[in-house]
Amino acid sequence: MKWKDVLIGALITLAITVFGGIIVYYVTKEPPKKISEKLIYSVENPQNFVTKNNEITIQTIRIGNFGNETARNVNIAYSVTSPCLISDTSISMSSGPAGNYKVATKTDTEQLINISALTPEETITVSLLLNGIPKKPISIGVKSDKSTAISGEFIREIKPKSDAKETSKIVSAVIVPIALILQIFIMLFFRPRVRAVLRKIIPTFRSINNTAFLYIHQGLIDEAETLLNNAIIKGGADACMLANHGLCLGLKGNNDAGLKKLEAAKFYSEHKHEKAVIAFNKGILLLKDDKKKEGLKEIKNALDLSQSEISRYCEYSTLISELKSKFPELNQLFEKK
Repeated sequence: MKWKDVLIGALITLAITVFGGIIVYYVTKEPPKKISEKLIYSVENPQNFVTKNNEITIQTIRIGNFGNETARNVNIAYSVTSPCLISDTSISMSSGPAGNYKVATKTDTEQLINISALTPEETITVSLLLNGIPKKPISIGVKSDKSTAISGEFIREIKPKSDAKETSKIVSAVIVPIALILQIFIMLFFRPRVRAVLRKIIPTFRSINNTAFLYIHQGLIDEAETLLNNAIIKGGADACMLANHGLCLGLKGNNDAGLKKLEAAKFYSEHKHEKAVIAFNKGILLLKDDKKKEGLKEIKNALDLSQSEISRYCEYSTLISELKSKFPELNQLFEKK
């Protein structure tokens, strides 16, 4: 039935989608980041202001935490050399009023600022107004409970774009078409003509029904009936299996039961090839029962529905060989086709 084809295709598509999702997850999964603080400080070039009456310098220091862990108990110490003095200090934090700091030491030449917690991406700017022009660069040191700051470019690191999204797109672009192609292939696989082509290029699939069919057409009726009986009891039957079981019963002398099985198979059939097999088996039973006109009509109908497959069956079948010798019209029918 068509709903079975759709269901199988949907289940396989679902399985491929889930499998693809798992692949995408592991392919794009980024390794866990190391948790650590990263303190960086930067001392800007001093800005000198010199007139006849005044010599002053504006010195700016920036400190930031560019790690992914909060730095605890951060101490910022800086000093200038005499005769240059610290006249005034301006301190601001990127977190604004929420920033928490205190000036622990403050003299004319050195200061110590303490920050209890400097969160990731948080920065502090210290601007110093110096009375005089420093002869030596300002001395600075920054340390937390876990690390010591390093001097560096005071810019936030631009995180490289993750390849995860691009990889995910690529994998999805591959998996989705594969899933659709497989679903289409499965839908086509149930078509008799496609299966006939596949049989020519790939090994034969194991099938109880096919085995029974081969037995029937070599005259091994009892063996075929045993196979079909067991298979039907165990798992039910499709249209072709019912048709072959009906043929077995008819060939063993129970023509009425055989024809009833064929009628049941006909009701159950949907594909042209299934209908062809039913007509083929019915034609054999009718010819065996000397009903030439009705039998030839059924064989002709089978050839019209699936000529290449039915012709192939006839070349193999000893039943058809016997009927050809009894009914010359059967030979003529195949010659026409």
